[in-house]
Amino acid sequence: MHAIALIMMMVILPPIPGKITPELVKIMDQSATTAKIAVIVHMNTEYPYVQIKTMTNEQKCEVMKDVAQNSQRAIVEYLSALPDEKASVGGKFWIFNGFHLQATKDVIEELARRDDIWFLCENAIIQLDDKISEDQSPDVAEWNIIKIKADSCWTAGFNGQNIIVGHIDTGVNTNHEALTGKWLSPYWFDAVNYQSTPYDDHNHGTHTMGTICGGDGPGSFVNDIGVAYGARFIPTKAFNSGGSGSTNGIDSCMQYLANLKAGGIDIRVIGNSWGNGDGTYQHWWTIVLNWETIGILPVSFS
Repeated sequence: MHAIALIMMMVILPPIPGKITPELVKIMDQSATTAKIAVIVHMNTEYPYVQIKTMTNEQKCEVMKDVAQNSQRAIVEYLSALPDEKASVGGKFWIFNGFHLQATKDVIEELARRDDIWFLCENAIIQLDDKISEDQSPDVAEWNIIKIKADSCWTAGFNGQNIIVGHIDTGVNTNHEALTGKWLSPYWFDAVNYQSTPYDDHNHGTHTMGTICGGDGPGSFVNDIGVAYGARFIPTKAFNSGGSGSTNGIDSCMQYLANLKAGGIDIRVIGNSWGNGDGTYQHWWTIVLNWETIGILPVSFS
């Protein structure tokens, strides 16, 4: 009898204010009681940044993985035991301590009452700028090289050689003449259509990859727009042919590249030519912090 009363009290208790983001609250208010809503769960357990500071990047990754797995285990087991119409757990992550979830409103509200949850947010959709046509891809020299004095860096011996660049966008046409031979095969991840080889059905990613490393600098190729022409790249696809990408897909690409880093592929920079206009959306803040912790510099450009 006491157990039943306790369960009833838990059901009627309101969620802790602030644990559910306003955007997710709005979605919940507009959803049917039985509808499953795509959410992202952030755990309350932090990574031991001070303790791992002197470790190698690979060791830091292993510690983060262990902390994430251990702190998520109990709640994931609980959610997995619920009926499918109530909750279904998606991807589990270590590049941020959390996981993706499809759940009904009552389950989301219950999670917001737990001490081990930091916050819950919606699966936001990011829309890129207008589609870039083929003739806007990297095949004409532009002003950017001279404007930022990249050619002076080349003369001084800095051209990106031996640097591996990760890339999250609409994919990359690795056969483009400005990018030939720069893809670090076989590394590639497609979170949209799950194709096994790189492609770009929008051209935004090929355009931005060209800005990073298109051409050969002072070599024989005349259309040089790439700042670090000596770098090699690993492309991922989080945005579809219409330039739309979900947080789910973006997170998967972010973790794919981090897993490569953990495995010894020394990605030093990751290009992210996209963004969320909502200045209060904090989901990616922890991922950026953790990238930096394991030696990855996140950059954004057009």
